[in-house]
Amino acid sequence: MADSTLHVSRLHDAAKRNCYGMVPCNWMYRNKGHTYFSRIEASGGVMRTQLKDDGGDPRSPINGKLRGLFFMANNDMSGEPPDYSFFGPVRIQIKSDELFRLAPNLYFADFYCMGTGYSRKHYVILVMTKTGSSADLFCRQNLVPLDTANNPFLYTNNGRLYYTCSNLMVEVFYTANLNITELQSSGKAIKTTVMTQGRGHSTRGGKPKNPSCPTCNVSPITESREPVCNVSHTVRPRELHTVRPTLVSHTASPYQGEFWGGPEPNRGGPKPTLFRPATESRQPENSASIWEGWSCIIL
Repeated sequence: MADSTLHVSRLHDAAKRNCYGMVPCNWMYRNKGHTYFSRIEASGGVMRTQLKDDGGDPRSPINGKLRGLFFMANNDMSGEPPDYSFFGPVRIQIKSDELFRLAPNLYFADFYCMGTGYSRKHYVILVMTKTGSSADLFCRQNLVPLDTANNPFLYTNNGRLYYTCSNLMVEVFYTANLNITELQSSGKAIKTTVMTQGRGHSTRGGKPKNPSCPTCNVSPITESREPVCNVSHTVRPRELHTVRPTLVSHTASPYQGEFWGGPEPNRGGPKPTLFRPATESRQPENSASIWEGWSCIIL
């Protein structure tokens, strides 16, 4: 497995731990400014894919490599989109089952957040592809495939589509052009206007994720190397202690703040000291979550 694919898999596992419940998803919607939609209508009504920017996790394989269109899947409890947007006043909303009919394959691509403190929101990016397309081939090689009937983010249940009702914002990157004029004519899409919040438009080039968030940041894949061990006690001459480096797995224990690197020593010596390689500083020092890196076990 390539490092980038393994990185996405670890982001997927981290995102899964923040999913719970389900809300109906009747619509997927895209908001932009008036000029954006005027140009589409003037050129035949086709909304064309664009190259994915550098927003989100900097190691997501789709950044600068995959073309698509962003839609939001978050609906209210009745299955309707919210009456506001951070990305523009004009909205095209398309029936979610129609998008899945056109592009039935689903992949996990990213998990990230923006802001800090109470203003922080976490996002997942899911990619939809048409079977046999170049985008589908790319995703099969680089992303985590999802079963549309059995995944925690966006799934079907008894013929209806649902998304997780946790605090996650679910973004869908649809990898094909869409003729929104035809979709509106057939009653499968609606164009409307909504209130804007914040700046009312997306950030050009994309915004990178918060690098200090302990929820959505996973340590980079590094080659095995000898750690610089910080033993927190003095070893007397007659006490021979063996120091064994052990790689702590981020997913090995769901219990935050507990030692998890094999059996805890119980031979009268001091408790182990957990520490990270000196070059890794993604998580804040006061985080309660398990640090990934090397640990010292004093036997």
